[in-house]
Amino acid sequence: MNSIRTMVEEGALKEIHPGAEHDLPRLNDILKSYENYIPELIFNGYELDSNKVVQFTYDHPDTYSYEEEQLAKELVKKAKLDLDEMKETL
Repeated sequence: MNSIRTMVEEGALKEIHPGAEHDLPRLNDILKSYENYIPELIFNGYELDSNKVVQFTYDHPDTYSYEEEQLAKELVKKAKLDLDEMKETL
Protein backbone atom coordinates (compact mmCIF):
# COMPACT_ATOMS: atom_id res chain seq x y z
CA MET A 1 0.00 0.00 0.00
CA ASN A 2 1.25 3.50 -0.86
CA SER A 3 1.99 6.00 1.81
CA ILE A 4 0.04 9.23 1.76
CA ARG A 5 3.20 11.15 0.86
CA THR A 6 3.76 8.90 -2.18
CA MET A 7 0.14 9.30 -3.25
CA VAL A 8 0.45 13.10 -3.03
CA GLU A 9 3.69 13.03 -5.05
CA GLU A 10 2.07 10.84 -7.71
CA GLY A 11 -0.94 13.14 -7.93
CA ALA A 12 -3.43 10.66 -6.51
CA LEU A 13 -4.15 13.02 -3.61
CA LYS A 14 -4.11 16.78 -3.45
CA GLU A 15 -2.40 18.33 -0.48
CA ILE A 16 -4.65 20.91 1.16
CA HIS A 17 -3.23 24.20 2.33
CA PRO A 18 -5.67 25.86 4.78
CA GLY A 19 -4.26 29.34 4.20
CA ALA A 20 -4.60 29.05 0.44
CA GLU A 21 -8.13 27.68 0.80
CA HIS A 22 -8.96 30.76 2.87
CA ASP A 23 -7.28 33.14 0.42
CA LEU A 24 -9.10 31.96 -2.74
CA PRO A 25 -12.42 33.71 -2.05
CA ARG A 26 -10.56 36.80 -0.83
CA LEU A 27 -8.56 36.94 -4.07
CA ASN A 28 -11.76 36.69 -6.11
CA ASP A 29 -13.34 39.47 -4.07
CA ILE A 30 -10.28 41.64 -4.69
CA LEU A 31 -10.44 40.92 -8.43
CA LYS A 32 -14.11 41.81 -8.64
CA SER A 33 -13.52 45.08 -6.78
CA TYR A 34 -11.35 46.48 -9.57
CA GLU A 35 -13.01 49.01 -11.82
CA ASN A 36 -11.56 47.31 -14.92
CA TYR A 37 -12.47 43.76 -13.80
CA ILE A 38 -13.28 41.48 -16.72
CA PRO A 39 -16.31 39.21 -16.14
CA GLU A 40 -15.57 35.52 -15.59
CA LEU A 41 -11.94 36.06 -14.57
CA ILE A 42 -11.50 33.95 -11.43
CA PHE A 43 -8.91 32.37 -9.22
CA ASN A 44 -9.86 28.72 -9.40
CA GLY A 45 -7.32 26.91 -7.28
CA TYR A 46 -3.73 26.59 -6.21
CA GLU A 47 -0.80 24.24 -6.35
CA LEU A 48 2.05 23.70 -3.93
CA ASP A 49 5.43 23.69 -5.60
CA SER A 50 8.27 21.43 -4.53
CA ASN A 51 9.19 23.89 -1.76
CA LYS A 52 5.57 23.96 -0.49
CA VAL A 53 5.09 27.51 -1.79
CA VAL A 54 1.52 28.27 -2.85
CA GLN A 55 1.02 29.10 -6.52
CA PHE A 56 -2.52 30.34 -7.22
CA THR A 57 -4.14 29.43 -10.53
CA TYR A 58 -6.72 31.39 -12.44
CA ASP A 59 -9.02 30.92 -15.38
CA HIS A 60 -10.86 32.98 -17.94
CA PRO A 61 -12.98 32.24 -21.01
CA ASP A 62 -11.29 31.30 -24.27
CA THR A 63 -13.17 34.18 -25.87
CA TYR A 64 -10.95 36.84 -24.28
CA SER A 65 -9.14 39.02 -26.79
CA TYR A 66 -5.38 39.42 -26.60
CA GLU A 67 -5.85 42.74 -24.79
CA GLU A 68 -8.22 41.16 -22.29
CA GLU A 69 -5.74 38.34 -21.65
CA GLN A 70 -3.02 40.87 -20.92
CA LEU A 71 -5.33 42.82 -18.63
CA ALA A 72 -6.28 39.57 -16.87
CA LYS A 73 -2.61 38.85 -16.16
CA GLU A 74 -2.15 42.35 -14.76
CA LEU A 75 -5.26 42.09 -12.58
CA VAL A 76 -4.22 38.68 -11.22
CA LYS A 77 -0.76 39.98 -10.36
CA LYS A 78 -2.25 43.08 -8.71
CA ALA A 79 -4.74 41.01 -6.70
CA LYS A 80 -1.94 38.81 -5.33
CA LEU A 81 0.09 41.88 -4.36
CA ASP A 82 -2.94 43.54 -2.76
CA LEU A 83 -3.67 40.40 -0.75
CA ASP A 84 -0.07 40.26 0.44
CA GLU A 85 -0.26 43.91 1.51
CA MET A 86 -3.50 43.24 3.38
CA LYS A 87 -1.86 40.35 5.23
CA GLU A 88 1.10 42.51 6.21
CA THR A 89 -1.16 45.08 7.85
CA LEU A 90 -2.97 42.49 9.97
